[in-house]
Amino acid sequence: MAMGHPVVDNIIDMEKVQDSSILRDLLEKFRQIDDKYAGKVRQVIMPNQPDGSMMSVARSTAGAVLGAPITHGVATPDVDKLVNPGMYRAQQAAAYGVPVASAAFRYGLPLAAAAGVADLTGRVYDAASDVEIF
Repeated sequence: MAMGHPVVDNIIDMEKVQDSSILRDLLEKFRQIDDKYAGKVRQVIMPNQPDGSMMSVARSTAGAVLGAPITHGVATPDVDKLVNPGMYRAQQAAAYGVPVASAAFRYGLPLAAAAGVADLTGRVYDAASDVEIF
């Protein structure tokens, strides 16, 4: 049995574990990691002391969107409490759109950058291998 890794221990000891607990543990671990990552992104992007300038408002908005945890979303109000039902639909769209946009920027851009670096490294290696040394 692996020592000090409860998720790994659960996976290895399959006969002692209920079917859904492994998936639940993995999803909970992902949620914890994503919450910490989102918090750090928010902390880096959002201004420490907003001054009301256009740049401060833009940074606060970007920090709120990019720092939104994937698994939480945005709270939606009750339809009965809203005067305009169209606003409720916009709020529901934001509840799904903000976490998706956040995930795309936080995870998609670094993956695209890593793929670009890998491609560039491969091209440099290919160019270097074509050079005859002797």
